[in-house]
Amino acid sequence: MESIRKFADQPLTWTQPYVTCREYKLRCPDGLLAGLRWPSVWSSQAEGETVEGTWLLERSGWMKPRITAIVAKSNAEVGCLELEWGGGTAVFPSGSRYRWVRRSFWRGEWAFVDEKDDPLVTFTPQPGFFKYQLAVRILPRAIGVPELPLLTLLGCYTLILQAHDAAASSAAAVAAMG
Repeated sequence: MESIRKFADQPLTWTQPYVTCREYKLRCPDGLLAGLRWPSVWSSQAEGETVEGTWLLERSGWMKPRITAIVAKSNAEVGCLELEWGGGTAVFPSGSRYRWVRRSFWRGEWAFVDEKDDPLVTFTPQPGFFKYQLAVRILPRAIGVPELPLLTLLGCYTLILQAHDAAASSAAAVAAMG
């Protein structure tokens, strides 16, 4: 595994290696940069790993959802993404805050942006047959952001849960129609 920081402005993709497992890999043309996996299909808790560390990510709340990031070995909370209608804010103990915004309605592009609304990391869903994929772009200005690896994991985690929720809603609607 290599550092995400080395691959600004290069094509990166979160891919699901197998349809049957809830595991995703962030890849560049040269190799593996990060992993995200759900140990249980019955839980929203996932384990995210980069060369910089391993974190547990978990969604909680219904009316005011949030995704909490915890260092895997120490159980210390290192940040959270507070979600609201149409976006959210990633908040870290250092005082850093990054907004989670939808950048394109039709393409489904999302991004973490800084206080000037300049994008740091963008995520764009890609067509896939039964597998969920995201194109990721790390902008050069993000290289110095200490939370970059965690922002990259949080973005993928959030969009995967949104896709799973949408699929479950669609299945429930079809089932209700008879």
